[in-house]
Amino acid sequence: AERFDTKAAASLIVFHFQAKLDLFGDTEILSRDIRLNDLNSDDLDCVKSGFMQVCPVKDTGERTVFSFFKMLKKYKTLENLIRAMWYISMAMVQDQDTQKKGVITVVYNYWS
Repeated sequence: AERFDTKAAASLIVFHFQAKLDLFGDTEILSRDIRLNDLNSDDLDCVKSGFMQVCPVKDTGERTVFSFFKMLKKYKTLENLIRAMWYISMAMVQDQDTQKKGVITVVYNYWS
């Protein structure tokens, strides 16, 4: 990711784990994947709202499709949104093809 610059790569890894600690506030969580039961009820409402969705099929380039539907947006605080997005993003990258080929993001901003 950092073009073989080990210091830059190490900085990104430290940033990742510091952000994870800041968001979820439990040092035990640093050594494992985020689980649904790590999210509070407001975070879960955001996940369940359908605002963010992972398409069950890949695009023609075999990439994972991640969609945002603005009209379904439901969260109380920015932290709820970020924790929900963290959970979904980390779940997506469990797939090795997603790690190799990436994610395409579709934002649907229609608002009636």
